[in-house]
Amino acid sequence: MTIDVLQLPSPCRSGRFCETCRSESAGAAFRTRFAQTHPEMFRQDFACAFGLPWGYVGAAPWAAQFAAIVRGQTHSAAADAAARSSTFGPGDVVKLVLARLGYRPHANCGCEEFRRQMNAWGWRGCFHRRDQVVQWFAEKAREQGIAVDDASLWSLVRAGLKDLLRRRRAGA
Repeated sequence: MTIDVLQLPSPCRSGRFCETCRSESAGAAFRTRFAQTHPEMFRQDFACAFGLPWGYVGAAPWAAQFAAIVRGQTHSAAADAAARSSTFGPGDVVKLVLARLGYRPHANCGCEEFRRQMNAWGWRGCFHRRDQVVQWFAEKAREQGIAVDDASLWSLVRAGLKDLLRRRRAGA
């Protein structure tokens, strides 16, 4: 069965709740909670409408596809916001590069502070502190289990800068 993840009911869309839902014991509360608001999730006797068996373990087969769609949308939104920014310092590339990595900012992550610090250093100052910048990016990536190396980080920074320049020209 081919599944269009964007047409799935919101609890199923991410594919992250399948193990909970398909659990015969622990999933009862989950299924009861969504049976009224999303009846399209289930068939008779709470059978999964998308073919996952009872006792299914892990994320749904479409979870990676949905995550890629979300990353793409996040990247595009971050790039558009950075391109519209009144400043254009090296720190303004931070959010874009983190979005390209798949990083999800959270309260107290330090991303905004580091962006401001990089802008204060300027392009030359960041170049001189490139080891510190790369270390910071790698640490942020590791926080969320994203594997990176120095070469891939610099590639992302260069690609982010090119993308921002293109978007700024298009928006001008």
